[in-house]
Amino acid sequence: MDLFIKVGIAALAIIVIAGIAFGILLFIHHSARAVVTASEAENITHSDLARLYPMAKIYMLNVSKSNTTADSWNIVVNIVYNATSVCPQMDLEYFDYPATEFIPYNEVPEIGPDCEVVSNTELSNSKYVAIAKAYGTGNATIIDYINANGFNSTEAYAKFYPNSSSIGNYAIPNNTWVINYSSTNSHAILYAEMNSSARITSVFSLNKTA
Repeated sequence: MDLFIKVGIAALAIIVIAGIAFGILLFIHHSARAVVTASEAENITHSDLARLYPMAKIYMLNVSKSNTTADSWNIVVNIVYNATSVCPQMDLEYFDYPATEFIPYNEVPEIGPDCEVVSNTELSNSKYVAIAKAYGTGNATIIDYINANGFNSTEAYAKFYPNSSSIGNYAIPNNTWVINYSSTNSHAILYAEMNSSARITSVFSLNKTA
């Protein structure tokens, strides 16, 4: 009988020790997480997203103290897929790191897979929005260039001109987006001027320089 009592006491002692050890580990884990700085949270999140989406462009927009979790950070990220395409796709993702690790608590599409721009996405905010809106106008010259050279073989880039400028002999008015289209299948680059209302105001082409 004494043997059973001794065995029971020993088992209870082991359980108590294991519980204490587990509690210590939890405390250490919590303490380690508490020292994550804003810069560290941003860098870790960026690295993880770059690993998950190696072909995407990752833009860290904002890092601020979490509103819901102590010792954590709200991180707002822009993820752009097919960034050089005539129809890029773009999402806003919101993370609470390290509280929820790399699981976004909110995702907002800004440019859909069919080049549809979400209505409240401002043109002035992004060159990718400018590219998508230019494609969405259905401008005949732009569409003809893309069709002639191949959708997947045509690249698009956008630049905003706050002041008057010029490209070749063509004048660029102030507050104008210029989207240029190029392809290895063409000797010419197509330029489209777009105003702040997302209306194509001029289209011209220039031969590629050597």
